[in-house]
Amino acid sequence: ERGCDGRGRGEERKEAGAMSSQYSFPILETREILECMMELGCTVSEEQLTKPSPDHITRLMEQLLDLFLGFSTDESSQMRFSGMDAFEHPELHEFSVGQLAFNRSIMKLMLCSGVHDFSLKDIQKPEHKRLIKIFSA
Repeated sequence: ERGCDGRGRGEERKEAGAMSSQYSFPILETREILECMMELGCTVSEEQLTKPSPDHITRLMEQLLDLFLGFSTDESSQMRFSGMDAFEHPELHEFSVGQLAFNRSIMKLMLCSGVHDFSLKDIQKPEHKRLIKIFSA
């Protein structure tokens, strides 16, 4: 599978490790990020950026995924993959399939944005300074 720059997955992974502390974009002020988010139609407050919670950041990432990749969390929560019927209790895996689709999409968006060191920790344990770098991209 090819990434946003046309390279294969292995090539992206090598570069991600090599460029983990480099950013090819200016770091914006919180005020500028809020203005950009508002222009994009994303709902986020200054407090949600300065004192972020996993729930708020997840919702914001969902909005960005929908905007830039056409990824709908409603659709992903209803996703089924062809092997679901192989499970003894497929209903136990319905949430995880949607979650995996979300995780894969957010990683793709971050790579395409130039954030090569993004991890799910940035959503699960969000930090203001780190979010400023991510949303500056």
